[in-house]
Amino acid sequence: MPIRVPQDLKTMKTIAAQPQYMTNKIDVIMCMDLAGKGTGDIARELGMTDARISIIKHSPMYQERVVAERNKLKEMYREKQTDRLTSGDPVKELLKGAALAAAHKKIELMEGKSEFVQLAAAGDVLDRAGYKSHEEKTRVTVEVTEKMSDRFEAALRFRVETIT
Repeated sequence: MPIRVPQDLKTMKTIAAQPQYMTNKIDVIMCMDLAGKGTGDIARELGMTDARISIIKHSPMYQERVVAERNKLKEMYREKQTDRLTSGDPVKELLKGAALAAAHKKIELMEGKSEFVQLAAAGDVLDRAGYKSHEEKTRVTVEVTEKMSDRFEAALRFRVETIT
């Protein structure tokens, strides 16, 4: 594996040749790189030189972007593995299948005869949709007097002295 040269040790010519922003071609290079293709293979397929592909792949912009894409792919893989592990649970699958029918039933209950049932069903539907019941907020302003300030400072000094 080739030794990576830090950016501050590269020649000005190499730094000037590095891309400053992503293009469609660089996206293709990144996809091929992430798929495991080597610099030579990428260069041959895209009709570019190995040196140009290497300069692009070792640029800070590309390196930052490829790390982010790798992390996204790893996360997608983890999610897929988790889904695969949990998809074998027959109880969970049955409940997922019944969720739509349960939602329809809640909506039907909102039109029922009893106001209590209507209210409870409406509250459940709103809660499931992400709307919490109204919570009243209270704003409190505390005015700190000089005496209180002195006491806070004394307490903080005491704490610092006992710790050290």
